[in-house]
Order: sequence, then C-alpha cells, then structure tokens
Amino acid sequence: MYLYLILGIISILLAFYSFLKPDLGLSSGSNKLNLFHKIRFLLFIFLIGILNGSISSGTGLLVTILLIKTFEMDFLRAISLTFFTVGIFWNFIGAVSLTKIGSVPLDILIILIIGSFLGGYFGAHLSKLNGNILIKKTFTTVCILVGISLLIKFTKSFLQIY
Repeated sequence: MYLYLILGIISILLAFYSFLKPDLGLSSGSNKLNLFHKIRFLLFIFLIGILNGSISSGTGLLVTILLIKTFEMDFLRAISLTFFTVGIFWNFIGAVSLTKIGSVPLDILIILIIGSFLGGYFGAHLSKLNGNILIKKTFTTVCILVGISLLIKFTKSFLQIY
C-alpha cells in the first residue's frame, strides 16, 4: 500500500525535475561509466524491477529517467529502450507469473497485446516525427498523471483499511 504513495510522490517529483531541467533528454551524449556507476545502475534497475513486480505502475518512468541520467541518452532513445526492456521483458515475466496465480482471459489478453504494440508503434512513430521536445512534454505530463493516479490508489486503499 505504501509503495503506491512512495512511487506516486517519486513520479510527481520526476515531472518537476524534468520541467526544471530544460535541456534534460533533448540531446544524446556519451558517458563513460566506471565500475561504481555500473554497480549503481544495476542496483537501481534491480530496485525498480522489484517495484515493477510489486505494483507495476509507473516504473517505466523511473527506468527512462535513469537511462537519461546515467547514459546521457535523449528521450527518444531512452523511451525506446524502456519500451523494449520494461514493456516486453518485465511485463512478460509478470504476465507469466500472474497466469500461475490465477486465470487470464485469453480473449482480453490478445486484445491488450495488440493494442499495446499498435499504440507503442504509432507513439514511437509520432515521437520520431515530432522530436524530443514533444516527448519530454509528454513524459512530464505522464509523470504527473501517473503520480496522481498512484496517490489516489494509495488514498483508496488507506481509507478501506481505516
């Protein structure tokens, strides 16, 4: 329950951080990582993976900003990698795990997969046409909306308990 609160606050803080850093993610650089940076990156990815397995909402935002800050990527490259890793691998592992716990309606699953891939493809196409400025504005907006959504989930679950 408290993970919703923590991730909601982090998501909103990411939006403010993105807004206050006008050059963040607009161009790519080449950051050479030493062993400390690689270990720190792996630790953060591990922790984000735990969050993804626990509440699976908003973790892609954390991965995106981590890629931008660690590897000096632009938003287009970072979101592409996030979609590939989080959207395909982590969510696939989560989906397989959830099928072991309960039943997953196959007809709904197929529609969700098709919608996800089509939405991801068209979103990536529009992003490539309109550039990193649009992606950054969208990222900031999504961070705020996800943060608010997570805070609402926390509030609802908190009120149900008390």
